[in-house]
Amino acid sequence: MEEIYRGFRIWYEPPPIPIRAYDWHFAHEGYDGPGDPRHGDAASREDCQQRIDEYVEEAIPVMRRTAKMKIPDPVEIAKPEQLRGMEARFYKIGECTVIVGHEPKGFCTSEIQSLTPSPLRWHLSIAHPRRYPTWDEIMKARECLLPSDLVFAQILPGKWDLYVNLHPNAFHLWEVHDRDG
Repeated sequence: MEEIYRGFRIWYEPPPIPIRAYDWHFAHEGYDGPGDPRHGDAASREDCQQRIDEYVEEAIPVMRRTAKMKIPDPVEIAKPEQLRGMEARFYKIGECTVIVGHEPKGFCTSEIQSLTPSPLRWHLSIAHPRRYPTWDEIMKARECLLPSDLVFAQILPGKWDLYVNLHPNAFHLWEVHDRDG
């Protein structure tokens, strides 16, 4: 009997001892052996779930970059119906949703010219449903989905700049044309 809960396998396998506190076991799907804290034993399935919940709530806000974290490759997905007209591609990287577009940088105006679109630049948005994407997830998206010869930055707008973020756990990478900053 085995199940998956929040990315952890939970199974019942009582050891040959009279103590029932170790009958249930859990391990993260990416468990990497001794030294990886994402595993344990408990007296019941519910105890396993509670320990997993405690681990996830503690670990997610401070998740660090580690060689043990295996980030899956991006998988292209269909555009959501409400965004069908958007010129972008949609991907999943684990639980993260990634949107990649090649869009105008802004608009240039002058008295001589009418409103003219500026050159295109790459834009990547990555969001997780319950937390901020990790550094590894952001880097996986950047390395797999954006041109490798270009420079990208996360732009923090000024106090009075228009800033729109439709998802509370989203980060955006923008192509930077000036390599020297």
